[in-house]
Amino acid sequence: MKFLELHKVKVPSHYRNYKSIQEVIECISTCIKNDMLLEISKCLYLNLQIDELTDITSQKVLTMNVRYILDGIPKTRFLGLIELKSGNASVVYEHIKGTLKSLGIYEKVKSICSDGASALSSAKNGVFGFLKKDLKGLFYIHCISHKLNLSLTDLWQGDILLKGVNAIIYNLCKHFINSSNRFKILRFHERQSLDLDLKLIRPTDIRWMSKFNAIKRILRLYPAIIHALTDLAFKKDIVAATLLLQMKTLKLVGHLFIITDIAFIVEPLN
Repeated sequence: MKFLELHKVKVPSHYRNYKSIQEVIECISTCIKNDMLLEISKCLYLNLQIDELTDITSQKVLTMNVRYILDGIPKTRFLGLIELKSGNASVVYEHIKGTLKSLGIYEKVKSICSDGASALSSAKNGVFGFLKKDLKGLFYIHCISHKLNLSLTDLWQGDILLKGVNAIIYNLCKHFINSSNRFKILRFHERQSLDLDLKLIRPTDIRWMSKFNAIKRILRLYPAIIHALTDLAFKKDIVAATLLLQMKTLKLVGHLFIITDIAFIVEPLN
């Protein structure tokens, strides 16, 4: 509406009330949906991508995307967000079937992709198993991004050296992030020596690429981190003194750079 007013178009005030705005949103939604369904109608086959999650209100929901090829070009479209009464496979199956049938695209689904959770992927008691009874020839795809993340997580947990590196970067981030005073000291040295104003990234197992991102940030802030740890060690901070010794070893720094190099290969794949 501001755009229209900039071009000297008069916008009535009642267009800005809640009811009008809701109608505008619904019209936009309907147009997008109709355009998407028209495009899908031209395709013979669809891949259904599903993921179950719990939102911030503790409501279980299911996200659905469809992937298809049109004129030789692969496309992915967000199909909908469904509220679930439970995460039971049969309940999820009924919701998926009802939604796809209402859109007239149920029979076009030839493959299903998920994160590998058994409730979704099991050929016997999972959503895939129920769908396969209706859709002959349906096959399952374990999302390759999830598989990549799972393999990297197993690597971090199974390799002795990487477990040691992981412990050091986790303790380093924890030591600064959990204390406002230590955080201020690091921030001071960032600005003084690097002219930067960045935060350390705490690595977690469930966030894709978080360990790589944490290590890249540590290397970028490395001089400031060493200065900050030196100041804290001088003030009898035993944890900081231990971290300082670890962070200054050539072996650790070398491996941090090697891991960062791996990230440049893994990130595009992800």
